[in-house]
Amino acid sequence: MSKSENLLIHVDFGSAGNFGKYNLQTIKSLDPKIFHNQVSFVQNDFLYESKYIRKIFNKYLKYFPKKLGAIYKFFDLLICLIYIAFFAKFSKYKHKTLVCSLYAPFVHYLIFMKLLRIFKIKIAIIVHDIEKLEVDAPKLILVDRKKILNYADFFICHTKESEQYCESLNKEIVVYPFPELEFEINKIYGANSSKITFLLIGGLRKEKGYDLLIEAINQLNKKTLSKKFECIIAGKPLKNRKIEHSGCSNLKIVEDYLTDEMFMDYISQADYVVLPYYAGTNSGILYSAFSLETPVITSNLEMFTTNSIVKESNIFKRGNLEELCSILEKKIESFDQEYNDDLMHLRNIKNKYQANFKEKINHAFIKITS
Repeated sequence: MSKSENLLIHVDFGSAGNFGKYNLQTIKSLDPKIFHNQVSFVQNDFLYESKYIRKIFNKYLKYFPKKLGAIYKFFDLLICLIYIAFFAKFSKYKHKTLVCSLYAPFVHYLIFMKLLRIFKIKIAIIVHDIEKLEVDAPKLILVDRKKILNYADFFICHTKESEQYCESLNKEIVVYPFPELEFEINKIYGANSSKITFLLIGGLRKEKGYDLLIEAINQLNKKTLSKKFECIIAGKPLKNRKIEHSGCSNLKIVEDYLTDEMFMDYISQADYVVLPYYAGTNSGILYSAFSLETPVITSNLEMFTTNSIVKESNIFKRGNLEELCSILEKKIESFDQEYNDDLMHLRNIKNKYQANFKEKINHAFIKITS
């Protein structure tokens, strides 16, 4: 197939934070000699520039009062997806492939997929999470995820769990790693050695395990440790939920929307990112921390235990307070040695990771678009 006849369309409504960089890195990593004709539809507040980027989602949100924001977003997403479907249908290219990052199982996507199928557009869906996670949206606009996934010609997976789930749906699957997100690193390594900073960041849903981390900090505060430490939990909770905590001075809760700059600054300035998740099959936070060279401590979900980024000694049993406390205490008491070892672990992986990613993503997209 001639490259001049082929159009690759990326659709990513959730294109702020990690996934802004995810989207950009995907485009940048594809061989321009093969994937010359690309377009990526993203949110209007997308921070990054590229000749392939088109900022359409939430373009006029700033003109609406806060109380009407949710109504605007509902209709804007629907209208934008319908527009993209017609854009794909009537573009001049003979062969068109649309790659959709499924943000949430909204009814909008079901309508979108039906239109794409009517227009005979090849569909690839990126399957990030397969578990039913909390979504800050009315139940009336949510549908069974499988109803949307059934329209795909291909599934794109980054983890073994996602791949195994998609195998049951009898569709073609391509697998490649989650991209290393190219953030500008602006940190002084070991600068916090007099006070260790642990960070949990991102949308504060129950499955993120913030309650377990809060309890771990409370337990450590009862001990006499050789170094000072603090814990920051930052992100926007679901509507009408407040994060309960004891109010101790070394626990900071930032319950607010984080800009991309804030998001990167928090991770860059932390000594460790803690991911005490109860559930999940993919974590963009993990790759943001990896890219910013901030070591991670995680629960033993398969998405962490099978990922070379996560050091085995930094993994605790999901929901196990004692094991989490033990790891945190070890990082505090032996910070210099632990931190240097963890940092060296990340850097050893980074030397090989990006080249491996580019090879695999190009192979996958050649298969999808052929």
